[in-house]
Amino acid sequence: MTGAMIGAMSHTLFKVLLFGALGVAELGSGRPVTLDSRGLSSRFPVSGAAFIVGALGIVGVPPFVGFAGRWRLYLTGIQYGGISLVLAMTIATGLALFYYVRAIHRVWLGPPQGNANGCSKRAPIAAFLLVVLIAASLLLGLFPGLVFGQV
Repeated sequence: MTGAMIGAMSHTLFKVLLFGALGVAELGSGRPVTLDSRGLSSRFPVSGAAFIVGALGIVGVPPFVGFAGRWRLYLTGIQYGGISLVLAMTIATGLALFYYVRAIHRVWLGPPQGNANGCSKRAPIAAFLLVVLIAASLLLGLFPGLVFGQV
């Protein structure tokens, strides 16, 4: 249950980071973010960092809090489901890592597409909240006992 609880809470945190990053970038650029967008982190560095942290955290990469939940779920999977369940979980994690890394590479990294200076709107409060959530995901990943007790 602890792994499921940590996993659900961290999943929520990282989804807020992912969608928040997209929202700030879409507001600033005035157009939807798609896989055809390029180099957004050069124009929106906080959003780029938030999306990368959200993606790596949701997959369960340490040191983010998503790792604690994944670790507990994998241990439970070994204990109750055996190797076939853990293999299925590993494949699902690998696929998630693949599509998040693809999105990070195509959308956020690299040279910007088109006019890199034309930001129409800023969202300083949203950017500040993204920074706070990034810090929280790192802090909870390093010290999960602060919220979840002994993990």
